[in-house]
Amino acid sequence: MINTKNKLFPIFLLPLFFCASLYGQVRQETPVVLTGDRLPDLLGVSPLKVAAFKWANDHWQQIPVQIDERAVKNVHLLYDGLVNDFYDVEFLVYTDPQMYTGPDEDPTFDADDELVFMARDAGQKFNGASSPPGTSGSPTELLLSDPITGTTSYVYLFRH
Repeated sequence: MINTKNKLFPIFLLPLFFCASLYGQVRQETPVVLTGDRLPDLLGVSPLKVAAFKWANDHWQQIPVQIDERAVKNVHLLYDGLVNDFYDVEFLVYTDPQMYTGPDEDPTFDADDELVFMARDAGQKFNGASSPPGTSGSPTELLLSDPITGTTSYVYLFRH
């Protein structure tokens, strides 16, 4: 669940086509992908200023998090005019200033960008009052619930 100013939104890890429990494996490779519209407290923040943490063994541990910038681009422009002019179609694409898609017009974390982390990196629920060093503001709490095993875990997003 996402706790955003006392509102909770559930996040469920969707079962994979080849269910991990069939193979006796834990979901080590399951990514959690959230679009910016699900994380309103982080909208407008530079992707470089977003940090993810878990609570484990009575202290904060930073975990890897990735923000992918995306934007709606016209397919005709993406392929430098090589596509037939009859295909005036727009797609939501990943952007990169060094690639043919170009940069996202909004360089901050916006509604169509994606925040990604691995489910295996989640930790325990934090019940204290301290924040990780170098962070500011209240965290966005993400509650992960596995529908197969029934286990829950947490990730906390901070600005830094």
